[in-house]
Amino acid sequence: MYWAPRGVRGIFGAELVVNKRTAIGLVILLGLGAAARWLTRSEPAVPPPTAAGPRPTTPTRPARSAAPLPALEAPDGDGIDGRVLDAATQQGVPDAKLVFRGDGGDAAFTTRSDGAFELTPRAAGDLVLATIVAPGYAPYSPVRAGTRLTLARGRAVHGVTLLIERVTASRRLAAPFDATITGHVRDTAGAPVAGAVVRAAPAIRAPVGFVFATTGADGAFALAGVDRGAYTVSAEADDRVRAVRADVTGDSHDVELVVDAGAPLAGHVVDRDGNPVPRFALLVQAATGVTRQVVTRRDLIDPDGRFALRIAPGDYELIASAPGFARSAPLRVTAAATGVRIVLGGGATLRGRVVAGDDQAPIGGATIKLWGNSVGPDGEVPYAATRDDGSFELAGIPGGPVEIMVHAEGYRGRLEGAMFARDGAALGPITLELTRLSAGVPKGIDTIGIGISLTIDGDALAVVRVMPGSSARDAGVVFGDQVVAVDGIAVTQLGFEGALARMRGMPGSSVTLTLRRDGQLVQLAVERRLLHG
Repeated sequence: MYWAPRGVRGIFGAELVVNKRTAIGLVILLGLGAAARWLTRSEPAVPPPTAAGPRPTTPTRPARSAAPLPALEAPDGDGIDGRVLDAATQQGVPDAKLVFRGDGGDAAFTTRSDGAFELTPRAAGDLVLATIVAPGYAPYSPVRAGTRLTLARGRAVHGVTLLIERVTASRRLAAPFDATITGHVRDTAGAPVAGAVVRAAPAIRAPVGFVFATTGADGAFALAGVDRGAYTVSAEADDRVRAVRADVTGDSHDVELVVDAGAPLAGHVVDRDGNPVPRFALLVQAATGVTRQVVTRRDLIDPDGRFALRIAPGDYELIASAPGFARSAPLRVTAAATGVRIVLGGGATLRGRVVAGDDQAPIGGATIKLWGNSVGPDGEVPYAATRDDGSFELAGIPGGPVEIMVHAEGYRGRLEGAMFARDGAALGPITLELTRLSAGVPKGIDTIGIGISLTIDGDALAVVRVMPGSSARDAGVVFGDQVVAVDGIAVTQLGFEGALARMRGMPGSSVTLTLRRDGQLVQLAVERRLLHG
């Protein structure tokens, strides 16, 4: 059993939090340095944005890079090389044992004194990393970490970084943590499931963390060191759908968790030339109406760019991202799809200038970063900084509507969303004018929109507020209207964030809203105007 700090990072939608990603502390990262930060950071609480108003900003966090890899003799067309690092110090972990399992048996490899390793398959067939064991460190669990590393013949992967976390004493509250939750994890036929990761999370958010345990051969688990409050207990196992039990008290026994085999979802991630992408992050989110609910995210290292998991029946969207590539556009799939092909490209490049709105003076040192749906499952956000003449180039923009946030010291921020990107396209040049702060101009964010607030309502977006003096009010949008399409595209296809992005654009341009009102469909053309938040 292990304790891990608890944190939450939200994906915010109008008037509500659409999705929540729950941070896991004792996390191991395979290959994608950003994913560990994505999983473990806690963002400050911020209010949700409106469809036409500014979004709140969050602090920019500096990227944490792994220590440089030593010069290694690359495997001759086979295997994987890299290092196992301490997640906190970024120093190599010596004598860490990597255990792989496959149909032909197990294979173990040990790191050198600097944490470096070279893994070469000893027999035909794939091997999958099962655990990493090092004295003083939390053992690796592929289910808990959301990672999968495949070792295969015929293709080499170089420079892999594996981060493992030390086990440290956790902070305890005044309440006694002397209770235990026990039970079993079984499949739908009643057979025990060994090696499942069971997690207990306090039902009421508190700074105490999660409790982890792993089931034995009989499927039994014991979550020790909990209080007697309510917990949400979940079980995850390879090739199984996650099982969840809510309101489990801290002294419960014989808790039964049933993990369903679900349906397969498998495919490949390739580049534009059809070559496999060996290291990538995959986000799977359920697509129900306008809502996009994160089901799972995986960090995968596979020489052939393969992924395979089990999910519940239903409709989903897949998003992949990888170092050196732009995030993929959401791909709609249905459970049981096994020939999925996700193509990653370099994305589009935006060029432009940032200037002061009052005198057109160039603004150097301004930051420009993608916003909204542009964030990939690896957590990285493409960004750029302006030169002294105010010019910039922002690369790696994924396909679809483009939203960028611009910030500069001494100026109001600006959210711009007037472009549509395609892979390889050159966007711009554009000029972005920022409002200078003064005694009569407070801090805030300027954006271009129509002035309404929305909330998800089944297959539509319900209007819950129309700003006084806004173009939406002038066009006839009223409280209670349901937006079912934006510029002729159904909001169920766009999703919440996609619909918001399409409502923004260039000042003076128009967007067409298809509204459901009193059972009838109404189309209104609404002008986009500058809004001050």
